[in-house]
Amino acid sequence: MIKIYKKGAMFGLDARIALAIFGALSVISGAALYSAIQTAKAEQARQMFIKFAKASEAYYLDNYSYLPISDDTVQIYELAEDSKSLPTWKGPYVDEEKMINGLRNNLTKNIHSHVYFRIYLLKSSDWTDSTNMHSCVKDSPDCSEWITLYNNFVTEAHDKMKSLFYILDDLVDNSDGSTTGNVRYQHVNGATFKLFYKGIPRKKTT
Repeated sequence: MIKIYKKGAMFGLDARIALAIFGALSVISGAALYSAIQTAKAEQARQMFIKFAKASEAYYLDNYSYLPISDDTVQIYELAEDSKSLPTWKGPYVDEEKMINGLRNNLTKNIHSHVYFRIYLLKSSDWTDSTNMHSCVKDSPDCSEWITLYNNFVTEAHDKMKSLFYILDDLVDNSDGSTTGNVRYQHVNGATFKLFYKGIPRKKTT
């Protein structure tokens, strides 16, 4: 009877150890899966931003001029539709859906139906804060196009965009923050959130 009791006790201990091991492995596997999903999301977004940067460059090479600009806002919709009737235009350079003030696709729709892409002309160097637009000085070389996920007055989309920023900032800039590197953001209280990705350099001429 004593021997049988000892075997039963050992079996129970072995079972508990096995369950603990399987539990630990499941946590590790779950964490690895979550990390892989986040990395995939970041890479998908990065490729989307790169696509717009390359499209802007292709527009420049075809038409011998940069995308038109009004104040600090680049007319991104010219990548999808030739409203200027340029004889050299060889687009569409992107296949996104045109909106009044920008372009949208599945990435923006998954965040919110009112989130869309814009392009701004802003300083290339580090910004002093993440609450203001950092305009270029005329004719200064410290200036680039910034491909932008834009959200205005849709507060439920802010958290999704900020989460995307953090995983994208980690992938691209080794998590250097919102005001430096190739990935940045602007957040104005509950009103506006913009996620920026640095595109091609160009001077502000007007």
